[in-house]
Amino acid sequence: MSVSSKSKTRLTRSKLLSTRQTDLIDSMNITRFRKQLGLLRQPSLHVLLLFLLSGCATSNIASRYEALDKFVHAEEFRASSSQAEIVTRKFGKLFPDAYDASSLERQSAADLDWLFRAANVAAEYGAEGGTDSMVAAYEALQGRNEVSDFHRYYLYRAHMIDRSWDQANALADERPDDDVERIPVPSDLVPTGYSGPTVLEVHPNDMSLRRVPMSLGGGRRIVVAFHPNCHFSRNALEAIAGQVESTLLLGRLGVLVSPPESLIPLRDQAKWNRERPDLPMVTAYTTEEWEPFSFLQTPGFYFVDEGRIVGELVGWPADRKASEFLDAAREAGFVP
Repeated sequence: MSVSSKSKTRLTRSKLLSTRQTDLIDSMNITRFRKQLGLLRQPSLHVLLLFLLSGCATSNIASRYEALDKFVHAEEFRASSSQAEIVTRKFGKLFPDAYDASSLERQSAADLDWLFRAANVAAEYGAEGGTDSMVAAYEALQGRNEVSDFHRYYLYRAHMIDRSWDQANALADERPDDDVERIPVPSDLVPTGYSGPTVLEVHPNDMSLRRVPMSLGGGRRIVVAFHPNCHFSRNALEAIAGQVESTLLLGRLGVLVSPPESLIPLRDQAKWNRERPDLPMVTAYTTEEWEPFSFLQTPGFYFVDEGRIVGELVGWPADRKASEFLDAAREAGFVP
């Protein structure tokens, strides 16, 4: 799939977006999502206690974690198009041999926690070996009875992102809860020889999961990089709902694609697809399949014509107007 020079700037019957749509999005569990994200940057309570008892000295492992975290939040890194390769090198440089069994045996429980967090950061950005390092640190923590819900949730999340269904479900079986739950192994309906993007599709009634091709080579589509827990995404759809022409256009050609790096919101997607069959919500299978689409910032509206991105509108700042969506569609040739 190629990107044209204009890239700077299912589709049954069309149906007006209504207040029911925004009510549906707002009913999704935003609080849990935000809480889990917040946990990533803060040490768990038992680690803080170990830190205080050790005389409040910052360990060498903790310092290296902070260096990695600072690195991935730097503007230069965030603007890079090869983050996985870059973070693989940085992670390897900061933590050489740190996840070997003999090295892990020598670490304190607090440092094992920092090592788990560092590997989680690496895995988050697609670093080679990131998830394996998380598993090594998790098993070391488990051997000392120091595994917390934080560790279980983020390792489960990493397995889900890697599409390692059995490993994710094994964690869910340890102690099922609302955040770590078994997920149905998807039926693979991708034809042999197909090389385009694929998505995970949740059945609106029985919540079964299937992987299907998302062919973008014929006609026009509006691919929306969208996350149900992103308030910018919700604000965008709410604004578009107030403009009839934009609503009709999105309902006729649009598909909401949640990032492959996110957990699959089974119940949210099933409920959405029951109530909005004209504007389906799916999950991208992998980032690589979906290049050159970007899910780093949501929402992103990508106007696709015969497999080529011919226009885009990324982000939804507070001062953005619904008319800007229509302007982008017009520039892409989607409306007169």
